[in-house]
Amino acid sequence: MNVAVNIWKDQGKKVLIVPLEMPRDKWVQRMISRETKIPFDKIEHPNQLTKEEWDKLEGQDAIIKGNDQFYRMETAERIPVSFLRKEIEAHIDIFKPDVIVVDYIANLIPEAGSNNARNDLQIGEMLKDLRQMGKPKMGIHENGFAIISGAQIGREGLKRFRKTGAIKGSFHSEDLRGSQEYSADADNIFGQMKDPNNNGRLHLYDIKNRYGTGVFPNGSTKTSLEVQ
Repeated sequence: MNVAVNIWKDQGKKVLIVPLEMPRDKWVQRMISRETKIPFDKIEHPNQLTKEEWDKLEGQDAIIKGNDQFYRMETAERIPVSFLRKEIEAHIDIFKPDVIVVDYIANLIPEAGSNNARNDLQIGEMLKDLRQMGKPKMGIHENGFAIISGAQIGREGLKRFRKTGAIKGSFHSEDLRGSQEYSADADNIFGQMKDPNNNGRLHLYDIKNRYGTGVFPNGSTKTSLEVQ
């Protein structure tokens, strides 16, 4: 959600978010918390809100509803990529997304009639369908769009990180849980891991960069974000 909103608000891009994991009411509460800086647990329990915090909440309905630059797809159940494509095509006259944020790919379902019984290969098919859908001139609209999603880090990668520690720790594309196809189909893969010894520090890893240098401005494939 933060990635989607930052791209919309800071970069001025048209963003479609597809929140397949989070129920609508929780999504709205987290969005309000983000915009007002009011802790999420207080928004969940309004009786804890102060008058100043209630004042902050006024006018937030405009942010939640979005505008012609930011849309959220409402769906009551998991969907295949073909459903996502049909919905975008049906509304392409009023909204051409620059970026689609899928939360997250493993929550999509295979197409009806898919011959692959293995979950990792099913994810691979979905990745390829999404990639084709977003290609300029070959997909839904002439400019195309980027697709951003998330994947969990597998047990072996986590185990190695705990063993080597935050300073020397690193991740590789094969550490992604669910399918090796992520590393084959993604243009960019970034990893993030909270420092086990410092809750205010988030480590970021450039795992794959198909068209770039693969390093952060500090000259390394790893950098850290200090959270205040």
